[in-house]
Amino acid sequence: MVARYVIPELQGFIKPLRDSGSFVIDNREVFERAGQAVMAKIMQNDKAAAALQHTGPAASRSPRSTRRTCGMEAAKVKSKALRRARPRARRAASLDHVVGAGEQRGVEQ
Repeated sequence: MVARYVIPELQGFIKPLRDSGSFVIDNREVFERAGQAVMAKIMQNDKAAAALQHTGPAASRSPRSTRRTCGMEAAKVKSKALRRARPRARRAASLDHVVGAGEQRGVEQ
């Protein structure tokens, strides 16, 4: 836990992440206007507007559902990163499970 949370904080790696998050929160209306401009441009093109019917408009989501979606995406990214970062730990855990199962089979026989 120290290596994951404390050391990056002491080395200053966390501050830019926090600053970026604060910037996005403070300037949310700018990003919403940009999204509206993109949607307006899509609606000007007939083929793009027709394709939008199949995919669904992201701009019509409420800010609450967008935040929820962003949170789910962040969780997926974090989960994927953890899977990549800890292959040895997962292998060791799976081997412990196999060894434990083998011991149980030996007891049952």
